[in-house]
Amino acid sequence: MYISRFAADAAFRKAAGGNTGKPFAVPIGMFTKKSSFGSFALTFVLGAIAGAAVALLYAPMTGKKMQKKVANVTDKVRDAVEDSVGNVQSVLRKVANA
Repeated sequence: MYISRFAADAAFRKAAGGNTGKPFAVPIGMFTKKSSFGSFALTFVLGAIAGAAVALLYAPMTGKKMQKKVANVTDKVRDAVEDSVGNVQSVLRKVANA
């Protein structure tokens, strides 16, 4: 069953107890809230990681080569995260001591 937007608006206005003659618009949740750049960047990074994981899994390699490659990438990522955490910790210690 199809109902036009105008008819739906009129029915809603009548049920709500008023008839202003203007179309009724309900804001949709995802368009009313502004997203920050941080949430956009996080979503982008998570999507890139997921895409890289899928690309690795579908790459035409033998199992042993893939295991070595995944281990190397994992080690590099772990080292980078450990370095970043160490840097953040040192900065926080300096700020706390100042």
